[in-house]
This record gives sequence, C-alpha cells and structure tokens, in this order.
Amino acid sequence: TCARTQIQLQGSGSPATSVSANWTATAGGNIAAGAGSFSPIVNAPGRYLLTVVNTQNGCTATAEVMVRQDTAAPVVTVSSPPLLTCATTAVVLSAQPDTTAFSHQWQTTNGHIVSGSSSASASVDQPGVYVLTTTDRRTGCSSQRSVVVNANVAVPQISIAAPPLLTCRMPQVSLQATVSNAPSASLSAQWSTANGQIIAGAQGLSPTVSAPGLYVLAVQNTANGCTASSTATVDQDTVAPLARISAAPPITCAQRQVGLNASASTGKGALLFEWAGGLIVSGQNTSAPTVGLPDTYTLTLTDASNGCSAMASVVVPADTAAPVARIAPPLPLTCARQTTGLDASASIGQMPLIALWSTTTGQIVTGHQTLTPDVSAPGLYTLLLTNGPNGCTSSATVLVQEDRTPPPADAGPDQTLYCLKPEVLLSGQSTTPAPVSFSWTVISGGPLSGDPNAAQTATRSPGVYRLIVTQLSNGCSASDEVQVSAVPLPAFQVRADQPNCHRNTGTLSFEALSGGQPPFRYSIDGGQNFRSTGSFSGLSPGTYAMVLSDALGCTASAVAAIDPPFLPQVSFAQIAPLDLGDSVQLQPVLNLPPAQVADWQWTPADGLSCDDCPAPWASPLRSMRYRLWVLDANGCAAEASVLVPVSRSRLLYAPNIFSPNGDGINDRFTLYGNRGVTAIRSLQVFDRWGSLVFSGQDLRPNDESAGWDGSFRGQAVLPGVYVWQAVVAFLDGEEEVFTGDITVYR
Repeated sequence: TCARTQIQLQGSGSPATSVSANWTATAGGNIAAGAGSFSPIVNAPGRYLLTVVNTQNGCTATAEVMVRQDTAAPVVTVSSPPLLTCATTAVVLSAQPDTTAFSHQWQTTNGHIVSGSSSASASVDQPGVYVLTTTDRRTGCSSQRSVVVNANVAVPQISIAAPPLLTCRMPQVSLQATVSNAPSASLSAQWSTANGQIIAGAQGLSPTVSAPGLYVLAVQNTANGCTASSTATVDQDTVAPLARISAAPPITCAQRQVGLNASASTGKGALLFEWAGGLIVSGQNTSAPTVGLPDTYTLTLTDASNGCSAMASVVVPADTAAPVARIAPPLPLTCARQTTGLDASASIGQMPLIALWSTTTGQIVTGHQTLTPDVSAPGLYTLLLTNGPNGCTSSATVLVQEDRTPPPADAGPDQTLYCLKPEVLLSGQSTTPAPVSFSWTVISGGPLSGDPNAAQTATRSPGVYRLIVTQLSNGCSASDEVQVSAVPLPAFQVRADQPNCHRNTGTLSFEALSGGQPPFRYSIDGGQNFRSTGSFSGLSPGTYAMVLSDALGCTASAVAAIDPPFLPQVSFAQIAPLDLGDSVQLQPVLNLPPAQVADWQWTPADGLSCDDCPAPWASPLRSMRYRLWVLDANGCAAEASVLVPVSRSRLLYAPNIFSPNGDGINDRFTLYGNRGVTAIRSLQVFDRWGSLVFSGQDLRPNDESAGWDGSFRGQAVLPGVYVWQAVVAFLDGEEEVFTGDITVYR
C-alpha cells in the first residue's frame, strides 16, 4: 500500500539443517534483500518463487507466492465557494464525500482559515488558494484538491477636484468628483453641507453651490456593500485691489515721452490695467504705460482672480527752457604746445550743464564731454550744451590755429669702419636762420664716442645714427639718419688632406671664407710670401702658419699640421670555446673609427649572421677560423683572423626521479639539452621485466608536455625504477643513443 512500501515473505524447507533457499521474482516483482534466505524483503507486486536445495543429495523443491498492491488515491470533490465581499466576510469550503474512512487537512499560503482546517468543511475569511489533502486511513494513500476563493471588497475611490473660488466674477461654482474602483451602474452618491449652500445636483457627482463652506460626498457600491466618503472646501474672494500710481516726471526737451508707474498696486491675483487721458503712446494695458502729452491720466485696476476693480489718477507736467553757450578764444598749437585748451565755463543754464564737443577737421584729446576740453589739431570745434534737468540744448563754435613748421636737418654722408679706420666723424647741419639745437641718438649699434648734443660727434661702432634738429621758437624738430657700416675681419676654415697609403704628401686649403674685403691673398709661411690661390699641395709632414689678407690690409691666421701617413690596423682578442649551438659576436679592434671604414669582408661566411658588417654573430658547427678584410675611406686595407673554437661535448640531461601526482611539479619525464640538441628521435621506457610502458617519437627537448606521464595504457604505473633508452639528434647532424634509469615516486 502507500503506507507499507515493502513486506517480508516467510518460507521454510526440510530438513532444516541441510537445505539452502533461493528466491526469484517475476511479473514485475523485486527482491530488496535476503534473496538467499527463507525470509526475503520485497518492495514490488509480482510472483515470487522459492527454490529449496538439499545440500546432501542435491534434490530441489519449489513453492510460489503472489504479492499484490493497493495504491489507489481517494477521490474527492470540492464545490466552488461564493465571493467574499464587504457584506459577506466569511465562506465555507466543502469536500465530498464526507466519510470517516478519509482524513482531511486544509492548508493555504496566501489566505486564512478561520475554523475546520482538519474536517471536510472549513470556514475562511480571506481570498487565496486553499489546498485539501485527503488520506485513505486504510491504505495511507492521499490526493489533493485546490480551490480558489475570490473576493470583491473593492472600496470606491473618490477624487474631488479643487473647487474654484467664489468671486465677484463667479458667484456660483460646480464641484467635480470622480469615483473609481466601482461600476457606475452600482454607484449611489449624496452631497451634504452644514455651512454652505447646494443649489442643484446634490445626488450627483457635480453639484452647483453658491456659498463658501465644507461639502461632504458619500458614495456606496451597491454590488458589494462597500462605502467611502470625501470632503471639499469652497472658499470665497471678493476683496477689491489697491491702485497706487507713483508721481510722474515732467515732459522735457530730452524726454518727449515719460513712463507712468503703477507697479506698487496690489491684489490677490493677476492685475489688469486700463489707462485713459492725454496721449498714451504704448502700454495702455500695463502697469507702466508711456505717454506723450502733459495731462491727467486715470487708471482702472481689476483683480483678474476675482473680477473686483479700483481707480486712481496722476498729473504729467512740462519743462522746456534752453541754456546759453559761450566760448573764450584759444591759444594756437605749436610743436612745443601739442595741445591747447578750449574754455566754455562762462556758459549758463540749468545745472548740471552737459557739454558735448565735436569737430570734422580737428582732434579732441580729452574732455570732449566737459566745458574745458584739450585739443591737438587745428580746425573748427562745435560745442553742444544741454540742460541736465530738461535736456534742452544750444550750440557755439570756435577756430583753433597752428604753427608747426620744422627746420631742415642733414646728418651727412654714410661712413665705413675697418681695421685701419676704427673711428669716423659724424657732421650734422641745418640751413634755417632761426636758432636751433642739435641732438644725436643711436638707432642701432653704437655707442657714440663724441658729444651727442653737438653738430659734430664721432663713433667707433657700426650702426644707424639719427640727428634731431629742433627750432627753439616753436619747438618743432626734423631728423636725418646716417649709416655707419663696418667691414668684418676676414676669417676662414682650414681643410687638411692628410697623407695616406697612396700618397706621402698632404694638402692645405683656405675654405669657407667670410668677412674682409676682396680680393684676398694667401700664405702658409706666416705672411712672408702670398699668392692669389688658396690651395697648397705637395706638403711634407710638419706645422704651417696660414695667413689670409684682404684688400684693406686686414688679416686672419691659423696654424695647421700635416701628419705622417696613416695606415689602418685590425686585431682580435682570443675567443673562449663555445658549446655546440651557442654563438659569439666577433668584435675586431681597429685604430680608426668604424665610421671611417668603407668596406668589411668576412670569410668564410659559414655560420655568420652577416659577412659585410662590423661585428657579426658567429654560430659555427665546428671550430672555425674567420678572416676580416677592411678598407678605409682612403682606400687603404688591413686584415686579421680569429679562431672560434667549438666544443663537441654532448650536453644532455636526464632526470633520475619524478613524481607524476598531478600537482603540476615534476609530473613528466623527458630529456633536456642546450641549443646543440635539436630533437629526441625516440624515447622508450621499460619496466624491470623488459616490457615497453612508453614510447615517443620526434619529441622536442625540454618539452615536458610530450614526455612520459608515469602511466601505462591509461593506468598509473607502480612506484619503482624503470629503464629508458633514447636516440638524440644534434645540431651538427649526428645522432647518438643514450640509456639510463628513472625512478617513479608517488
């Protein structure tokens, strides 16, 4: 049954001391334990056969038993429950049949059982899913049924819009309510008030009221009996605004229009303005209109929030009197008097007076908005005078004359400085009959070596010098410039072509000539003998005093040497023996910079990284002598050789123990070598009886991933000593056989 999942069979045989038992199952049966005993345990329905054997004579006997099963679940039904509502707060869940043969148990995770959770009928008071478990008391088998309890307890949701104010413009208003969470066909509504006044619609959602107060709305959902209520407060505003106008300024010559200002007016809401009177230019419906005539202006002010109004007025006066402008005669302009003052301080009018000077032919320096400006150019000047308070104007003009004729100035002809003429005289003059003064200044170069305030002065430096002549009667000046140039000392660079393996003499040349005055003369004996060409060949080794002389007699000198002939040399340091596969850089020792070597030739080229470079890398497979031949920029050659010895020792390493335990450390066995070892042609491992347990072909040296992992046919071998044999290929093309033993440690 559902309660009993296994049973024990009871068999017997005789004679009891010399028989054995054996059970077998058919027709779906299953023996859980004791198949070789007389009392097995079975856990499935079916046919069970007992075979008994007499162990003394081998004779057998059989018996059979049938095991049946009853696991049918009980059948029950649960009727659909009614809805939970605001009127119906609990319902009964009923299961059929209601019999003592069954036990019942109600459960829920999202509802609430009030009573009867262990009976066929349970009382619940919350919506949710309820599960009934029914158990057959005889078999222990059970079944489950579930039922959903739904609820309709939705309370109406009331929303009342904010009521508008009762105002002068709106003496009655409508309240606006909406109800959600309830069907309109099942909805009833009722408005009431203790201190207001309902004119119409008391049983609807939009009543009309005419007095301030508190209004209450009660609604009911007749389908489920649920109710709700809400309130709305109606306020009233009938307060008139306060109209306030600031005193108006007068209309003047400067201000033909003025603004009125009623911004100090107050009210509860937006204010509406309406002006009347005189000439309103703009802003008739604003707080600050513009008017164009003197007059009385009236404002009607309305509070837009409630429609209530108020009135006020203001008077606009006039002021148009003009000033009188008077200008004193000015002094003339000269070179000494760069500006002259104009004076209109005798003018009269309303204070403050505002002055504005203008000119089309002159130049106002400062004070063009004052009564006493300064001017710097001759011409006609006009004063526009304005009364500050009313803006009314008048004007006057005045003529400014000048005397700015400069004297003539002559700084004399340009001059030249050189090695035999280190100073020149600068002579200035002026042809004017009026008294003048002289002044010399340095524009570039300098300084002056004479008196800078005399007609004549001197200098020892090239540059540009300016003479300034000033006429004392009007302060006017004129200037002239003189150029003083200098011939720089001659200079040159020495080029020395030294002797070499092809020639025994050298050549000295004067090159990169600068400064001086052509034509030039050249000497290599300290100036004792000159000639017109600057190259001297066929010179023996020694020291030479080179002199360059120009057309002005100025000279430059230098000392140069012709060296003995230079022959290139090359040599090598001894090189230590290399292991097979290693390399070494060949580094020759020269008596000249490598940059002066025109050609490099290494022989033989075998094993070299390059055969035409200064320092190649050599990787020979056997001892090799390399010869270097060099050629310098002069075509002179030198050579030398160096021996690179190569050791042919076989550097091969084989571990003698490893631990293949999967920890990533020393888990595989292979062979290791330097670059002279190119490949492991074969690697074989044998156990102590000579059986092959591992074989690898063409393995890379030093590659543990390709080595033996300590297993044979997928199984870990036993710890112990194993023998290995390997055929190893080397960089020189030879192959050798190596043997040894390896210990497996776990």
